[in-house]
Amino acid sequence: MNLLEGRLALVTGASRGIGAETASALARSGARVVRVARSLEPGRHDGFEDHPCDMADPVAVAGLATAVLAGPGVPDIVVSIAGTFERRPFEQESAETLQRHLAVNLVGPFALARGL
Repeated sequence: MNLLEGRLALVTGASRGIGAETASALARSGARVVRVARSLEPGRHDGFEDHPCDMADPVAVAGLATAVLAGPGVPDIVVSIAGTFERRPFEQESAETLQRHLAVNLVGPFALARGL
């Protein structure tokens, strides 16, 4: 029996990089995995249930939570990897960039956790 057999995991930022690798590792450990990312096509792909969602959009995050609860159910594991950052000096950043960072990196994961 795999360590996470029968568990439901949800991974944001799962379309590439660390998020994609985390989703795959959870699946290899036996979990059913819901992948979330802006660029994913909705539906089942390669054994994953995919949900497109912009974590900076509160309406989209609420819809994601509703869809997950109505579909696969309450996740046992939530891994919030979706994030954004800029590689520019602080003095070159705008208030709009800061708002986007806060929305994706902090507010979105908070809203998702509250919604689930």
